[in-house]
Amino acid sequence: MRYNSSQYEESIDIAALAAGILRKRWRLILACAAGALLLGLYKGVLHPGSAGDAAQISQLQEEISKNNETLAKNESDITAHGFTIAADQEKIAANDELIATQQELRTAQQEKLEALRADRDRNQAVLNDANATPEQTEDANNRLLTLANDIVNAENQLNTIVTQITNAQKDTANLQAEIDKLRATDSTLEEANAGLQEEIGAQNAQLAELQGSGGTGQTVKYAVLGGILGILFVCGIGLLQFLFSKKLRCSEELREKYDLPVLGEFCSAAAQKHGRFDKMLDRLSGDVQTLPDKNNVYDLIAAGIQAAGQPLPMRLAVTGTVDEKVLREVSGWLCKFLPEEYEVLMASNPVYNAGFLAEIRQYTVLLVEMKQISDKREIDKLADVLCRNEVNVIGAVVL
Repeated sequence: MRYNSSQYEESIDIAALAAGILRKRWRLILACAAGALLLGLYKGVLHPGSAGDAAQISQLQEEISKNNETLAKNESDITAHGFTIAADQEKIAANDELIATQQELRTAQQEKLEALRADRDRNQAVLNDANATPEQTEDANNRLLTLANDIVNAENQLNTIVTQITNAQKDTANLQAEIDKLRATDSTLEEANAGLQEEIGAQNAQLAELQGSGGTGQTVKYAVLGGILGILFVCGIGLLQFLFSKKLRCSEELREKYDLPVLGEFCSAAAQKHGRFDKMLDRLSGDVQTLPDKNNVYDLIAAGIQAAGQPLPMRLAVTGTVDEKVLREVSGWLCKFLPEEYEVLMASNPVYNAGFLAEIRQYTVLLVEMKQISDKREIDKLADVLCRNEVNVIGAVVL
């Protein structure tokens, strides 16, 4: 047996930790139920929704209604603008036809005016010709009077046509400017409508969330959250207990820390009492479960003692940090399975037993410890005493 606590680092066995927490399954179930009940009641009964939520819901509903009205008005304006633009485009088309017709008339009138002016020039030349006869002169003079009126009428008609063309062009320009303005307004309204639709969608989502905050679905969410928190609370307590516990967790700690062979190991009390689930947890934590029968286990312990090859007769001292009643029980069982050459003595912890400590070198020691009962600090003290006195420790039995 060796003992040097400075060279031993205690590690966290995740499997053993999980098994230790799962052994408290009823606490887990109760904590889960209590957490679900408390948070479910808090949300569903005690806090279904505040007055602030109701005011916010009402405000959101008003904002959504206003936004929908604005959206409808914008859509109506865009539709009306469409009709106006269509009418303006029809007017522009009519103006284009009018302008084309008037331009043709203007060209014809200009040609007519040029012909009249040419005729006037010819008659004026006849008046100015000294060789012209009186008849020619009189005829030219009468013609000039007629042409003067025709030219004035033609010029007036031409000016009227030009004015009509100019007015039609101005009207077309105004109509096109109105169309461009309406289209720009429509573009602005469409962008505003897109923003309003996004805002309405967000407001509806927020409204649904607020309206459902006191509903069954939200209560269930809080209940599930409460159950998870309850489980986490018990797991946290279990982790702290595992980390700070000074109790012997499993036989592996004796093997690793003291280099002791474990001659026999029994099922945990919980496994013996509750059955398969706790036995499964024992396997998870590393506890032996193949031989739950006491006769089989003590038979193996006796065989291990005999196989150690110690000189006979042997004085075997059964000791440990456990209660004397347990030591006496183990001693009694070993007396049944060991031959007469083995003298089995029950001895209480030599750390506190001066009589046994004085004679301890005369014995081969078998340690007896109990999982979740034996204090590792007390085992350290016992190991220190055994090492200092160079006691032959044949092994350990773990209950």
